Amino acid sequence: MNISFVVIEYHCLKEIRQCLASLRSHAGKLSVEIIISSNSAYPIETQDQIKKEFSQTRWMFNAENGGFAYAMNRGIEKASGEVVVLLNPDVRLLSDIEPAYRFLLACPEIAVLGPRILNRDGEIQDSARRFMTPWGLAKRLLTRLLQKREVLLEKNFDYNLGQPVDWVIGAFMLIKKSALGKVGMLDEKYFLYVEDMDWCKRFWYNGFQVFYFPDLAVEYEGSRQSTAFLLGEKNPNHFAFLHLKSYFRFVCKHRYFFKKSSNAIT
Repeated sequence: MNISFVVIEYHCLKEIRQCLASLRSHAGKLSVEIIISSNSAYPIETQDQIKKEFSQTRWMFNAENGGFAYAMNRGIEKASGEVVVLLNPDVRLLSDIEPAYRFLLACPEIAVLGPRILNRDGEIQDSARRFMTPWGLAKRLLTRLLQKREVLLEKNFDYNLGQPVDWVIGAFMLIKKSALGKVGMLDEKYFLYVEDMDWCKRFWYNGFQVFYFPDLAVEYEGSRQSTAFLLGEKNPNHFAFLHLKSYFRFVCKHRYFFKKSSNAIT
């Protein structure tokens, strides 16, 4: 098996239908499997209906909503592909994935690859980022608040150039499965947010690179529920609390209180 797509699902069957059509139309000649890891806790009758409708897709119905890392790990455990692709259900592939797959396998030093991510209007998204210290996070949030901007692109970073980066967002990630024996799975102590940054940090710790690959393009809008209140859209919410809680777990776990030499983005 070449690629195992692992898609998280939480009460979003309409998005799943659109996502699956996108994956199948851009798989090229690769052999692929699609695994849906559902945290929706559907009743048995609903599960049976879903499996019947999506008969060519492998469904995993988790007993509870254990969070993003929990659901993805359940899917990864069942994946048989050389490359595992983790993605959100509202992602749409815009180009064939085979070149990215070939590139990843041809580079022994690279274990994680992230694509160019565009929103529905074709605008580039900040999907490749630096590891953030607490001061860096505060500065980022303040900039978003003052400038009323959701997307903050990295300065001095060419989004048209493939290059190593600190981390790529978990909305769409290609992972070389052979590297997981050394690095391990996603940390399930993160319920939501920052588990992708943590994972990329651990890949770097274990001698692997994380790479930004703009030749692969995907569409992803992202709800940004945890930061929407900064732009005056809503009051501070549960998602904001989860994001901050996860971030400070990252800081304490990796002792990332002060800026250290960056692995990639400068």
